[in-house]
Amino acid sequence: MQSQQVNRSQDGSLASRLNSYLDMDRNMLWDADLEKKIQALTPEQIHQAMKKYIDPKKMVFVKAGDFERVEKAGKP
Repeated sequence: MQSQQVNRSQDGSLASRLNSYLDMDRNMLWDADLEKKIQALTPEQIHQAMKKYIDPKKMVFVKAGDFERVEKAGKP
């Protein structure tokens, strides 16, 4: 939600969104309605949706970085 608010406050992002909304026959009220729906979700509803649509067995987790340097610095 916060990311969406920040995006709308940036001219380029807002212009891009408004331009794409012309093609989709949407307006900023559509955004407001979507945000209300998201805010109304309960943790249980989110959990159920994640269980329905996300299979942890099919997810890929990647760690990247300079682990040797971090170990030398004494950080886990």
